[in-house]
Formats: sequence, C-alpha cells, structure tokens
Amino acid sequence: MRKSLIISMLLLVSCAMFAQIPPITNDEAPEGMKKNALGIIKDINIGWNLGNQLESLNDRTKKKLKDVEMEEGWGNPRITPEIIKAVKDAGFNAIRIPVRWYPHCDKNFNVDPAWMKRVHEVVDYAYNLGMYVMINTHHDAWYDRWRPDHLPVAEVNHRMHHLWTQIANEFKDYDERLIFAGVNEMIVQSLDGKNDFNSEPTVEEQKVLQGLYQEFIDAVRATGGNNKWRVLTVASWAANPYFALKFFRKPFDVVPDRLMLEVHYYQPWWFCAQTNGEEGEFKNQYFWGKPYEDQPCSSNTQAEVKRLFGQLKSEFIDKGIPVILGEMGAVHHNPTKENAKWNIDFKKCEESRAYYMRYIIREAKDNGFSSFYWDNNYYGGDEENFAIFDRDNGMKVHDQATLDAIMLGAAEGVFPF
Repeated sequence: MRKSLIISMLLLVSCAMFAQIPPITNDEAPEGMKKNALGIIKDINIGWNLGNQLESLNDRTKKKLKDVEMEEGWGNPRITPEIIKAVKDAGFNAIRIPVRWYPHCDKNFNVDPAWMKRVHEVVDYAYNLGMYVMINTHHDAWYDRWRPDHLPVAEVNHRMHHLWTQIANEFKDYDERLIFAGVNEMIVQSLDGKNDFNSEPTVEEQKVLQGLYQEFIDAVRATGGNNKWRVLTVASWAANPYFALKFFRKPFDVVPDRLMLEVHYYQPWWFCAQTNGEEGEFKNQYFWGKPYEDQPCSSNTQAEVKRLFGQLKSEFIDKGIPVILGEMGAVHHNPTKENAKWNIDFKKCEESRAYYMRYIIREAKDNGFSSFYWDNNYYGGDEENFAIFDRDNGMKVHDQATLDAIMLGAAEGVFPF
C-alpha cells in the first residue's frame, strides 16, 4: 500500500512538471504559423551565423563603399545566394543574420528603403531554401552599448518600437520560419568608453532592458498578420547564460508560448577566443576537454557545462521557455611569436576544437537548446578565427573535422521533449 502511494505521488509530481511544457502546436494559429516557440526549437537541428556582414561598418577596408555595400566594410565579400546554399548543403537548416540598422536610418529613425531591400534579399536567400531565418538588431550602439548620459531611456524605447514596427511590416506575410530577435548583447558602456560583459546589471539597467523587451514585442504584435503569432527572441543581459539564471524575467506577450530566450556561449573564453598575448589576462588555452588534459595550456570544464546547461533546462525549458544558443563556437588556433615557447601541437589542438564543438552542441540539444555556430569568415590570423567556410573562395571548407564535429553533435543530441 505504501509503495503504491509513493508511486502515485511520483506520477503526480511528474505530470505537474511536464504540464508546464506547452504543446508544440497551436490550433488557433493560421496555416504556416502553427508551431510555437518549442516547436520551432525542435525543428532547428543546427544553425549558422552570417557574421561580420550586415552588421559591419565601412571602417576596416580602404574601399569607398556605398551605404548598401556596407556589408563588405569588414573585408568580407558581398553575400550571394551561392554562399547561403553552401551553408544549407553542409547540413545547417537555420541561419542567424545579424543586422546593424542605425547607420542606415535618418534622424527620425526611418530605415533607408535601399537597406531594407538589401536585408530582405539576404533573408530570401535562406528563406526560399526552406531554412529557418533569424534577424536581429546587432551592434546598434544606441541600446546595446547604452550610456545614460548619451540617450534618455524614453528615446531608446522610441527607437526600438519604431525600428521593429518597420521591420515587422516588411516581413509580416512570412511564415513561422522567420524569427525576430529584439536584442543582441546589451551592456552599459562605462563613462570612459569601455565595454564590460562581466559586470552584473543594476536594478535600473535591468529595467531598461525589460522595457526594450516590451517595446520590441508590442511593436511586432501591433503590426498584425502573421506577426501576431511569430516566434520572438529576447536575450539575457550581455546574452550571458549565468545572468539569465540570475536576472531574466519573462516579458508579457499577448499570445502564449511564442517567446524564446537567447544566450551566447563562448566558454571558457581563453580557449574559445585566441588573443595575441600569452601573459596575465591574455594567457590562452589551446586544448579543452578530458582527453586533452595532459596537453600544455589546457582546460576541462565538461562538468561545468553539464551543470550550467542542466540549470538552464530546469529554470527555462521545463517551465515552457525555450532556449537558443544564438552564438557559440571556438576559434582555430594559429602559431604566433608569443605562443612558440609552449610547443603547441596544433594538429592535436584542432582535434580538441572538434571535440569541444561536438560536446557542446550535443549537450545543448540534450537539454533542449538549439545552437547557432558563429562564423565571421576570419581564418589564419592572430584572433577571432571562427570561420568554417571561406566566403572569398567558393565556400571552401577550412576545417572539415570541425564541421563534421558540429554535425555529429547535432545528430547525437536528443531534445528532451
């Protein structure tokens, strides 16, 4: 009798937990918009970022570029349908397109029609291939490097609302495969101009971000059409997963189960991003994971990955708030004058990079997250060598082992819903 009672209680608790996870579809939505946020997550096997293109500025090239050519401002070639098709053919079924809007706006924050048209063209390159497409506001410094002495909160809110009204109207007829992401990595720039991604937000700063969430959501929903049902994404402070656990509060939405939480994952930082130096705060890590613990400059945070991802699942996924890793990845490490003294086996280093990608993507999927690899088309320099494909050379694959590991991790992971 006691055993039966315990089993019954456990079943009740289990049912209560799973009752919090909403169904994947919504019968009230029109055709093409049936899937809610959880359904979209489950459809995204693995995503890719079109990094350093539509969010770039004309400040890293000697070319004199027109406004609509600014996607080439950081040295990358103009985006073509062939580039996007190569990404899909490699196995990615979703693409995140970072977009910087403010250089293409007038004083009233009206978007230049030529720029909107160009963004629309690039979206269509992926959308017409049947891919999921996410567009955002990226490096828009009026909010994501906000300083209270530069811009009043009311003006920040007005810009967010007006900008997303324009974007939403442009794409209001697109189906559920188009996702809007309202913010990227919001931090507050210090008065001396430094960007600090590690400082916790104050109560007032949290209120500013919460207000931006609401302006974004309200603006999109007010445009009607498919935007009434569109899945929207909001990012935690600095897109930091630890800050998400501590500070994130789900904003109000008139339609249920259509919001996703975005976080970014580049941990441990000194493995995921190589810098020029080797001493002090610039001490790099060239290997990651249990199989590589005996290598110089190595790190193993596998246990922390499991702990963090498990917490995110408990706090968000199990409560009906899907999570995406909107950016994640690790660089290709190269020999430099500074790291020569460590006698790094760079072939083994690349094996470790592949191991990291497979592990993180698999663990993310096992906990209910979709992952988007960050690719900026940089490879062979001293830092930020995240490129998988060579956009300047017919999308030739730089590192097949890492690409294979990404796909393997996505194939091995199993969504818990």
